[in-house]
Amino acid sequence: MLNKSDVKNYCIYLASQHPGWEYKSNIFKNKTLKHSEIWIDPGWVLHLSAEPYVRVFNQSVTKIFKEGFQDFQTKWTARMLILSPDAHNHCMIYQKLVHTLPDAEAYIRDFFERGLDLVERYFSNSDEKEFLAGYPIYGEFPNPSTAEGYEGLGNCIARAILLDFDYVERFIKDDFPTIRPIYEPYRERVAQWLPIWKERVAETGSILPPKKK
Repeated sequence: MLNKSDVKNYCIYLASQHPGWEYKSNIFKNKTLKHSEIWIDPGWVLHLSAEPYVRVFNQSVTKIFKEGFQDFQTKWTARMLILSPDAHNHCMIYQKLVHTLPDAEAYIRDFFERGLDLVERYFSNSDEKEFLAGYPIYGEFPNPSTAEGYEGLGNCIARAILLDFDYVERFIKDDFPTIRPIYEPYRERVAQWLPIWKERVAETGSILPPKKK
């Protein structure tokens, strides 16, 4: 039976064929953008399959996480599932059980290239504000959507950085069309920080913590 160690060398090779990409700690990573790190995370499953997705870590969002949300598990800005070729909803992640190295390599190459397509379309803008404003938070299939949609804490913080406080207030009030209620501890914490962010914006034009002198 195959496992992730059997395909490590192939993944290193595959990443090397695409400028800016590396395969490290079992994840494809790209640090080309000054403001964000992009992952294509296979989400390896033993013997051998994957649950692949694109994950984004924006530096400004990370600063806000570290300042006021560090006790929450969520640390990413946005996450987008890499869907199966025959997907008919946003839950059909590209999972395929493979038993031979040639089959594994074909599967890995396919989900990696599908991930690259998502990155190119939604997570490649070098301008940070355009980057944060440009990816689709929620869309009805077949339109693209982040995994957490309107429930995503990272998505909410990204909108706060863009000074979209209408979005933030709707998040706090659970005023979005979601399948389940937005996680209450997220809403309560954002509500605690919103007055601080507004005060900072009045002083500096940004919600980011002031630089230490």
